[in-house]
Amino acid sequence: MLIVDPDEAARDLYGNWFTSMGYTVMCAAAVDGACWAVKRHRPDVIVTELALRRSTGVELLRALHRPFEPPIPVLVMTRSTDRALMADARDAGAVAVVPKHTGFDELHTWVRALTEWVAHSSG
Repeated sequence: MLIVDPDEAARDLYGNWFTSMGYTVMCAAAVDGACWAVKRHRPDVIVTELALRRSTGVELLRALHRPFEPPIPVLVMTRSTDRALMADARDAGAVAVVPKHTGFDELHTWVRALTEWVAHSSG
């Protein structure tokens, strides 16, 4: 999985937690790093913040959904309350947009369901 968040502490927190749950985790702070990571090793799932450095999670969604078939499922996790931006994220391909204060159990439920969907749809 790939975690994209400009906040290093958040990347470390989520990265360490998902690693402890048995996931292989890559992390990036911005769109360019996320695109590089995906080209290096296609993740099953991406979890991203909407507010990224020099861009938004919507731009990341657009950049990553075009070249991949089937698309990589993306879960957006954000502190933003901008409803238009959240709608843009869903329109750009986000599977869901959830508040950043979502608990680890709920977040894990989302990620597990998405990884199972990927496994089922690929073979």
